[in-house]
Amino acid sequence: MAGGSAEVLEEEVAVPDSDRGSAYINIAGPLLIVGALVIGVLLVLWLVNQVNVGELSSGGAILGAFGASLILIPAIVGGIILMVRSRGEQDAQRQANLRRQILDMVQTQGKISLRELALEAGISGADAKQIIYQLVGLGFFTGYVNWKDGVIYSADASKIQSSKTCLNCGGKLELAGKGIIECPYCGTEHFI
Repeated sequence: MAGGSAEVLEEEVAVPDSDRGSAYINIAGPLLIVGALVIGVLLVLWLVNQVNVGELSSGGAILGAFGASLILIPAIVGGIILMVRSRGEQDAQRQANLRRQILDMVQTQGKISLRELALEAGISGADAKQIIYQLVGLGFFTGYVNWKDGVIYSADASKIQSSKTCLNCGGKLELAGKGIIECPYCGTEHFI
């Protein structure tokens, strides 16, 4: 299960050339904004100069500025949209990398305290708990967690499904939700 789920998780996380594309978008947004502003300033200076030397009437300058704004404003808005989109993609990539890091820690060590997991990942215990639930929902993590003691165990799904008793205390298990079996005696949640 460990090898297969890690491969699937990497496929979910690593979109081909996503880092390269995100880097281009990171650069393209600010460049588009700065380029449009520079062109706008240069155009205004040129129009003012043309009016001053008598080559252009003030009405023509206003019309020229309006026409240029029809091109420059969408370019600035497009640059802002690219920057916002890039930031969202970076946040999603960070979250996916954090899920992968946590899954790797749990599967590699087999047993890890929630506190140690949170410290190594640089997140709060509540965030670590939320990510464990996300990994269960995505079907990447099977194992069980004793929330009372704050210990996470990686286990083979078939071992958990075939067992009718709690792997922590030996009590009879009850279905708690999709992919979760909870021990009514010690509160340990078994993820299948």
